[in-house]
Amino acid sequence: MSRPRADPAETDWRRIADLYATAAEVAPSPVVELNRAVAVSMADGPAAGLVLADAAAADPSLAGYLGPGRARDLLAKLGRPREARAESSDRVAR
Repeated sequence: MSRPRADPAETDWRRIADLYATAAEVAPSPVVELNRAVAVSMADGPAAGLVLADAAAADPSLAGYLGPGRARDLLAKLGRPREARAESSDRVAR
């Protein structure tokens, strides 16, 4: 990887998302998919990332791994504050 960058806007999120896609082919894992969702959200926007994050979160092996922040953050970025708050409440209740 490259040197740490101070500004996330300077990061090549498309390349990172592509690397996670390759990693998912070589060693499939819901955690890899979740990380890919974050990179895709940074490269292509929160809607694209949310689709992948929802799919990864559906894997039962991630129960307890996901904090409310991941989906809540993407929903908030999409201008869906009620759903973001509900996501937080749903995750806390689980």
